[in-house]
Amino acid sequence: MDKIQNEENQAASSQEHSETPPEHCLITVLNPNNVQITSLQNKMMEFQQEELNDVKNRLSLQEKPWQEKYAALDRRYQMKLGKSIMRMRETTQTSQKILEKNFKAVLNRNHSLRAQLKEACSERTLLKDSHNLLMDARQSMVDELKRLIDERTVLLEERTLLENICLMLKKKCRGTFGRSMQGRDFELAKMKRKMLETQTLMQTQR
Repeated sequence: MDKIQNEENQAASSQEHSETPPEHCLITVLNPNNVQITSLQNKMMEFQQEELNDVKNRLSLQEKPWQEKYAALDRRYQMKLGKSIMRMRETTQTSQKILEKNFKAVLNRNHSLRAQLKEACSERTLLKDSHNLLMDARQSMVDELKRLIDERTVLLEERTLLENICLMLKKKCRGTFGRSMQGRDFELAKMKRKMLETQTLMQTQR
């Protein structure tokens, strides 16, 4: 270290006492300390480069099995992926066929239900018309029954009137001193019996 320091001092003193070089000349003054530092730097760079190359070689040797393993894994993954995709396609196609079949069945069922609904609507209209006809017929029958009841009432009134007339005539025919008449129903039944006997006798004579 003392020797290097003496050399540096001598170089510095010689530089101070040297004449100033001409402007057209370029003189490079080298410092032995700088040269030594540069040499050390070069050696360190060479050593680092060697270390770096050594690390690269070791990494390259270590990387190769991993690359092979990665490639093998990638191939297995691709094969499994391909099989999975094929299974998914087959499942999708099967599901699509089933869905299409079910959709056609639903469409057919829908057409059938529409036809049944149309038929039911026609039957409902027919039943409604029939109901209206039945209601009209019922009303006609009610009106006819009312008319018959009214006629029966009139006939009963007329019958009662005729019966009273017949009883009055019979009573007059008997006179004041004739045999007294019995009850109304008895006398009427007796008169009807005689009328039927008379009609039977007239038919026999014909």
